Amino acid sequence: MVFHRATEMVMCHYCQHTASLPERCPACEGKLLLFGMGIQRIQGELARKFPDARVARIDSDTMTSQKQFQKVFDAYSAGELDILLGTQMVAKGLDFPRVSLVGVLSADTSLSLPDFRSSERTFLSTSRILRKYSRFSCSEDSAFAARRCRQKPT
Repeated sequence: MVFHRATEMVMCHYCQHTASLPERCPACEGKLLLFGMGIQRIQGELARKFPDARVARIDSDTMTSQKQFQKVFDAYSAGELDILLGTQMVAKGLDFPRVSLVGVLSADTSLSLPDFRSSERTFLSTSRILRKYSRFSCSEDSAFAARRCRQKPT
């Protein structure tokens, strides 16, 4: 289950089931901590680091119709936006012109999936993004940010 701050609900991204966020864990009554590197948190960090930047977010929470996609696409194409923040929807969706830097955050996360082809799929998805946006790029730069969390010793 993933917490969505906009709706204050938790949602299963596999079956789309939603529920209200409990105040405590139903099993142990422990307090729930909300943290992570979700797109909303990244948007907040961008706003903090670049307060004057015009940012648009493309994800399943903000884009519920083709009209919304078109509006953001037109605004970015016209230079009305400085930063476009998105999930895999951006990588698989429209081709955005004027892209000068593409960052793939936590690109190595999919390597931990229990699939013997995870390394191949990770390579294909990241190289697809690079090929797609290098056609429009103003420079040759691309950035991959990988973050591995160390597990606590048991």
